[in-house]
Amino acid sequence: MKNTLRSLAISALLITGLSACSVFQSDQEISMLNRATATGSPFAQQLTTEYRNFSNYLLDNNYDTSDAILFSRKGLAAASGKDVLPESVADWNVPLQAVRGFAEQRARLITVYDLGAKELAPEVSAVAQARYDCWIEQVESGWAFGESHDLPCQSEFEAAIGQLEQAVAGRVRPEPAPAPIVEAPYVPTEPLKNEDAVYLVFFDWDKAQIGEGGINVVDAAAESATGRQYTTIRVVGHADTSGTDNYNMNLGQDRANSVREALAQRGVTATTIMTETRGESDPMVETGDGVREPANRRATITFE
Repeated sequence: MKNTLRSLAISALLITGLSACSVFQSDQEISMLNRATATGSPFAQQLTTEYRNFSNYLLDNNYDTSDAILFSRKGLAAASGKDVLPESVADWNVPLQAVRGFAEQRARLITVYDLGAKELAPEVSAVAQARYDCWIEQVESGWAFGESHDLPCQSEFEAAIGQLEQAVAGRVRPEPAPAPIVEAPYVPTEPLKNEDAVYLVFFDWDKAQIGEGGINVVDAAAESATGRQYTTIRVVGHADTSGTDNYNMNLGQDRANSVREALAQRGVTATTIMTETRGESDPMVETGDGVREPANRRATITFE
């Protein structure tokens, strides 16, 4: 599992300072969702209910605290009116043969959303999303992909998506309006001091390969190194808490090594790049054990 706000896709960011994050205990988050009153659209209200029911089921019946935390966070986000997306299969440890199938089903769901399903059939849309997320969770937990007679979440998703596709049949996705061209005034800026220049490269769950967003950050860090006064570039690898301590230490080192190699490929002198790992010991967002928190899957680049 992971925090969505992992479907929340955290992109690689350049930041100049890190602020402390609030720490919630799992029972507090689930209790908050149970007490929450949803605001916003009928879809958001129904989605809150679906995630509330699923979180409580996972906690009370499966004793699955980490996934209960994930879906309670999605429910709280929906309750506050935020746009909460269905899970990305890339963030789940499902069999390889199931990845394409889940990606295709998620694409069906996003397509009917784009055609207005949330407004035409908000309750059915919320059920479809919650059952899709439940289906992924079940398959990661060991259920066989595609055996709909054994997976009620899959069966209910397929029934709901079928209704939604009928509801939007004949609709055409509207073309987005062209963005106005606005020329921003040139504002000269001073280069960041070494102690303020912090580059963050985020990684997919259980991966050390740098994604497209992370490559942009590495490019920016390499460009920043040109003309900057420094003796060392320090790359520190981190992991979330979803693996063992030892595994996460190794994963953090692999992530740091990937960034080091990418910087060297962009002309940064390799002998100036020092790497280290902190595994799961220095999270950006505090979580319990076994939580896939996207913000904690990272490597930091700093200049000294």
